[in-house]
Amino acid sequence: MWTIYSIGDAAFLQQVLQGVGMLCGAGDYAGAAKVASLIGVIAIAFRSIHGGAASIDFKEPFVAILMFVLLFGTTTTVAIESVATGAVVTVGKVPVGFAAAGSVVSMFGMKLTEDFEQAFSTPGMMQNGFASSLEAIKKVRINTMTVTGYGSANAPDPGADVYNSWVNYISECTIPALELKVSTTEQVMRTAPFMNSLVLSSPVNGTEIYIGNGATDTDCGTAFGQLTNYTTTRFVPALLAVLSGPLGGTVGSAADATTILTNALTGIGLGSTSVADFIETGVLVPIFMDTLAKSASSSQSFSYATMISDASRNRAAQWLGQETLFTMYVRPMMTFIEGFQYAIMPLAVLAFLLGRATMPLVGKLVAGLVWIQLWYPLLAIVNLFQEMSLTGAMATMAADGNAFTSMAGTLSGDQSVLAWLAIGGMLASSVPALSAALVFGGYQGVAAVAGQIGGGETLHSDVAAPRDIGQQYSGL
Repeated sequence: MWTIYSIGDAAFLQQVLQGVGMLCGAGDYAGAAKVASLIGVIAIAFRSIHGGAASIDFKEPFVAILMFVLLFGTTTTVAIESVATGAVVTVGKVPVGFAAAGSVVSMFGMKLTEDFEQAFSTPGMMQNGFASSLEAIKKVRINTMTVTGYGSANAPDPGADVYNSWVNYISECTIPALELKVSTTEQVMRTAPFMNSLVLSSPVNGTEIYIGNGATDTDCGTAFGQLTNYTTTRFVPALLAVLSGPLGGTVGSAADATTILTNALTGIGLGSTSVADFIETGVLVPIFMDTLAKSASSSQSFSYATMISDASRNRAAQWLGQETLFTMYVRPMMTFIEGFQYAIMPLAVLAFLLGRATMPLVGKLVAGLVWIQLWYPLLAIVNLFQEMSLTGAMATMAADGNAFTSMAGTLSGDQSVLAWLAIGGMLASSVPALSAALVFGGYQGVAAVAGQIGGGETLHSDVAAPRDIGQQYSGL
């Protein structure tokens, strides 16, 4: 059995190879091969006559027919393994020549990618996928922006309501602490983890929390201890279980989600960051902003409330709208071109039988297979550049006193992640042109990259989250 490593969609390639097998096994294709061989012989005869008819060289058509019979006259079973997911599908009755060519070339591409990862210390693109660290952080942010993203985790026990518990605590304890100067904006912004900045240890102020068995009315100091303990021990594991599926782990497995997020944080230089702190901060920052906006609105500070709401909505729109170019364009393009190369192989075989004049077409087909196999090694370099650049941005942010699990660090870090998702996607979309420059020659690939760098922004969060009408027309 031959193994072909698919850089696109293994299921699509499976359908293509099934079609190729059916086509090559049909009588019409065998008839076309005979006609092509006859045309090749006639072409050689005419070439001999044109050269003086001293002799007719039948070695060329004989070798072509012999190669056709040996490589395409018998069939075999092929295993197609997806490089991205590791999934394996099988296809039967594939011509041996197709299977051998695909297996050898795809093995070359996979081994080259593995060597590139080892040489450049790329953080596991073959195992985790392209831009895996950034994508994992993105998925966590999207699922923690609103209470609907928590799923069943919001109520790990009957009568529990983590979201409204924190809304009550922030509005009745944290915000009064800021108003009474017990706490400062600087402390709220820079304290890490962010949850620790919300405390008000006062026996005077009280709030109502829901951590199982209904509501509990208590003072702010006691409520903070109970709520933080419940959030860490009950809510976070439940939320990790909810997130495991979207992150690519086993559905409902908090352990898988923890492993994926640990690898993601390590990939951008934040290996010492606790996954629990990362999750808690991701949940509490949106709650704090929403509660602050509601508090400002209730105290008649309408412009301040609108500003906070706009900021919150724009942040959500950016995360939801930042579909990477790799997901939108590169992966589908890789899938199609890979399948296309295999689909036109039967035509190349017929060209092979026509004789010397059509041999360059066969060479171009082989070059095309090599071309697509160079994409993953080049993506490994892009992946390294993207994650190293983000690691540097995170280090600079931490040096400025903004830990990633603080509110300031979360807001600043999110912008860096969004920026490098876009930059990495743009560079990934240029990989086919760059690899074509290597295989076919020329500088078109470099020109393509330069052209994309000058492109304008394609995501405008104001469309999904428009500014207040007074802000839109304030310049008129």
